[in-house]
Amino acid sequence: MSSARAKLILRVLAGKKAGMEIPVIQRAPLRIGRAPDCQLRPQNDQVSRHHCEIFFSLAGFMVKDCGSRCGTYINGRRIDQPTLLADGQQLRIGPFTFLAVMPERTEASHEDAANSVDDADICAWLDEAGSAKPTSTVRPDESAVLRQMLKLDEASCDAAEQALTKLKKRAHH
Repeated sequence: MSSARAKLILRVLAGKKAGMEIPVIQRAPLRIGRAPDCQLRPQNDQVSRHHCEIFFSLAGFMVKDCGSRCGTYINGRRIDQPTLLADGQQLRIGPFTFLAVMPERTEASHEDAANSVDDADICAWLDEAGSAKPTSTVRPDESAVLRQMLKLDEASCDAAEQALTKLKKRAHH
């Protein structure tokens, strides 16, 4: 059985990788920084070891700065608390600027897992010099376990999201 899932794509706006797209999945946070435990590891001194995190909440995709030295910016404004990321907004992390693209919700399927991009691919996309490698590699079996641990009860999330939508509709009437 499949369920509707929110989608977020981070489109690289500048540099050699301009136009490349990084998919963000709703069920697991995307940690960005130079540390080995981050999924997106741009090797640049303006990016902190644990720079920021993108995660899904009932409100949508949120960005949280993790105490980075240079800050995390949405549309040029530095954020200091978890902030909703909307379609068309620009997210800046160090020298990297991304456009948030949120296609309409789609039905989740087994193809999602088959078409997902692994951590090494994401790191390679941001590698301006073309030679940097991920600072650590997660074995496929470890990755599956971690993803399973982070997976939310989708039925509960869907039910909560539907309730929130109903409340919002009532508030507008």
